[in-house]
Amino acid sequence: MATIETGFVDPDRMLKSLQEKMNSEMMAAAEPVIKKAVEEAEKEMRRRLGAMVVGLIEQSFSIERFGSDLRIHVKIDRRP
Repeated sequence: MATIETGFVDPDRMLKSLQEKMNSEMMAAAEPVIKKAVEEAEKEMRRRLGAMVVGLIEQSFSIERFGSDLRIHVKIDRRP
């Protein structure tokens, strides 16, 4: 790449400095958005995991009345 001599200003150094400044400012501006997106993703993952756990519990347990007794049946999956 050819360099251009312009007296007092070094265009390559000026461009590099401008890029670094823009990158740091863009990262600073994006940080709250990224943080919010991560929080929302975590909430959704927790919601889905909770639903899966509740689904497994509902599939494994049943409660029945038997006269004056209450019977709780727990199904055990014996897969290897």
